[in-house]
Order: sequence, then C-alpha cells, then structure tokens
Amino acid sequence: MRETLERNFHKLSGQKRRAADYLIEHHRTAFAMSVQELARAARVSEATLVRLARDLGFGGYLELRAALIEEATRVLLPEDRFAFARPTKEPSETAVAVARQEVENINRSVEDLDPAQLRTFVGHLRKAPRTVAVGLGVSSIVARFAAYQLSQVGCRADFLTREALNLAEQVALLPPRTVVLAISFPPYSSRTVDTARRARARQLPVLALTDSARSPLVEVASAALYARTENLLYTNSISGAVVVLNAVVTDLALADKKRALANVAALNRAVADEVLLK
Repeated sequence: MRETLERNFHKLSGQKRRAADYLIEHHRTAFAMSVQELARAARVSEATLVRLARDLGFGGYLELRAALIEEATRVLLPEDRFAFARPTKEPSETAVAVARQEVENINRSVEDLDPAQLRTFVGHLRKAPRTVAVGLGVSSIVARFAAYQLSQVGCRADFLTREALNLAEQVALLPPRTVVLAISFPPYSSRTVDTARRARARQLPVLALTDSARSPLVEVASAALYARTENLLYTNSISGAVVVLNAVVTDLALADKKRALANVAALNRAVADEVLLK
C-alpha cells in the first residue's frame, strides 16, 4: 500500500494528497481507524478518503482499509494484531469469528496445495524406512499429530524431542534414508530450521510443512506444503496444517491399502481390551 500511495502521489492534489501523505506516514496503524477517525487525523473530509480510494483503484474506503489491514497483518507481530482486536459483545460472537477464521484457513490451505509437491511428499514417505517429525512451540503439537497419523497407516514414525539428546545429536544418529518432516510457522524456530539443515547436510530427505515460500525451511526441503495459520489469538492456528497432513496421510493410505488395513487390524487387536463395546 505504501508503494501504491507513493507511486500515485504525484497525480494527487489538494486534500487527496494530504490524505495520501498521512497514510504513507502511518500505513502501519491507519488500518485500525474508522473513516471518521482517519478523516479527523488527516484533516480531510470523509468524501476525500472515498475519492482517494477510487483514484487508487479501490471501490471505496472499505476496500482501501482492507488492503491496509492485509499489509499490516504481514508485518505486525501476532500479539500486536491481538492488541488492536476489539472485544465482542457476546462469547457466541467470538466463537463465530474464530470458526470463520478457521474455515478460511482450511479453504486457503487446500487452495494452496500443489499436486506435484503433494505427490513428492507422499512418494518420500512411502519409501522411507523411518520418518521423524520435528517442531517446536505450537508446531510440536502438529509434529506429534503427524507422527501419530503416519503410524496409523503403517509407517514407522517418531517425534524428535529435546528430553534426552539434543536435536543436533539426534539428527547425527538417524539411519540413512530417514525422512525428516520439519514443521514451523512464523516466527520460525531457529532450532527446527537448523535441524532441517543438518538433515539435508547428511543427505536425508527433508519435507517441510510451513506457511509460505518465504519460509527458511523451503530452501532446504525436497518438497514443501503450505498451511494458513492466521488466528484471532496471538498463537498460530493449526486447523489448516492438520487438514494438509490428513490429506497427505490419507493419500499415503490409499496408495497402499493393503499395508494400511493390515496395520489398523493389528492396532485394533492390540487395544481390543481397552475399547468400550458399542
């Protein structure tokens, strides 16, 4: 938005230039203002803001504000975004807002799925004698889920912990051809990225589950899948990541039904005495 405003600044005059100047100087905070608040702060009329928005190619001020919000969310820390959030009147309104955000995360994660990358993911996992998942913070929950799901369809899968050996030591002891599934979302974990780089240096296949092509995991990964993690709270949401992993594991199971069904039969026998009769 700042670049757009600066590029078009010379075309503007009068109050529109004053409004643009204010937005350039305050582009990281102006998104939190209503049109009335922004008009007062920039010392222009509300109509001027509407005209400025249209001159910049937007349908109106609300579209311009949406662009400001989108840009701000990319540069603000999650806790800063949370600080700008306004409380709802009822808990049910919060629940609806959270649910809508989760649905959007899932839909956009599915839209971002690259079929070629997904095939590479599944191909590596099918051939792997062992898969280890690594992630810290909320990503550790996703990594544990990945290891569990993979084990359910007959893959030997584990979660790398920091309880005994440190991550670097564990990577050094991994047998050849082990696949490392590295999971990290902003702010990226330096330890997870370092683990992925150490695995790559050992010529072990690295698969990345992260948020975008800008992630430092992508440069060391044999394949990368992306999940949206936007959240109303200041932690990363995991719904999109869970859906992506579920797709990977389901594809893996469908590719080798015999192994998956034999595995689930063995698991059912093992826990038969722990399951309540239906």
